[in-house]
Amino acid sequence: MPYIFVVDEKNFWKCLQNKIFGIPATTKAVGQIMNVKKYEKLFLYVFGKRKIFGVYKAISDPFKEEKPERGPWIQRKYDEKHGYYPFRIKIDVENGFGIGLPIEELERRNIGITRSFFNGKSVGYISEHQAEIIEDLLKEINIKKEKIEINFSEFPSNIIPLNPLEIYKEKESILQVLVQQNIELIENEIKVVDSYFPVKGYGWGGEIDILAKDKDQNYVIVELKIGNLPPQIWSQLLSYSYAIRNIFAKVENVNVRTVAIGKGFEQKALYAYPELKLLVKNPDSLKVFKYQSDFRNKLVLDEVKVST
Repeated sequence: MPYIFVVDEKNFWKCLQNKIFGIPATTKAVGQIMNVKKYEKLFLYVFGKRKIFGVYKAISDPFKEEKPERGPWIQRKYDEKHGYYPFRIKIDVENGFGIGLPIEELERRNIGITRSFFNGKSVGYISEHQAEIIEDLLKEINIKKEKIEINFSEFPSNIIPLNPLEIYKEKESILQVLVQQNIELIENEIKVVDSYFPVKGYGWGGEIDILAKDKDQNYVIVELKIGNLPPQIWSQLLSYSYAIRNIFAKVENVNVRTVAIGKGFEQKALYAYPELKLLVKNPDSLKVFKYQSDFRNKLVLDEVKVST
């Protein structure tokens, strides 16, 4: 699955020269990079330039750098503020296009990638269809242009296995990473593709806690609550489903499913949403789970049968 990493203009070249991408020491960033796997196709969005560069390939799984203060991003207070980007992934340059793709070009094509997509993101999932469009446009604007020459100097990493739970403090964040790590408790062969995925509609916006794909490549939206599921979660799930259907599912000719996880819920809250009554007729379209957790390493999910 393809991903776009976000970097500022100052650190862009250091990422390529050292063949390594890094993210800040924040819970959201770690939740995003843990979904990226070795051999995935990658791009870079440089927010100072408002351009996308590529094409790159992950040649390692995500890891933690033991001593991030050694480099390569250590020039500024800004870098120190972000912990010198301790969570990293090694990359190779597959196609070093010298001219970046302006984000405005993608916005004009209305394929679901805009400037706002990168707000608060360190790593973002994109579909194969979106990746193909980006790569084709990069090829088009780089016709007859020489490939950039990069003086590579692979950074000597001191690798520590990535353990996201070590930086999580709040229970909701811990629950989220436990679900990401144990996503197959929901069902077999389901895979997380992103977390904190931003979506917008007319007059509203939000972040999907976990975005996954099932064995049939349908999208699965997973929303989590520490306490009981509030009544408004059902309208939230419907809005998120509509957004993902428009961004991804229509083009890929797949469905969108929803999962809600909490301590409990009131079944009568479903009655207020006629759309949910239609969803529940298909037993796989909407699933509800109660969780049990010690917020360290234990997670149990018990499915609650819903009906209207």
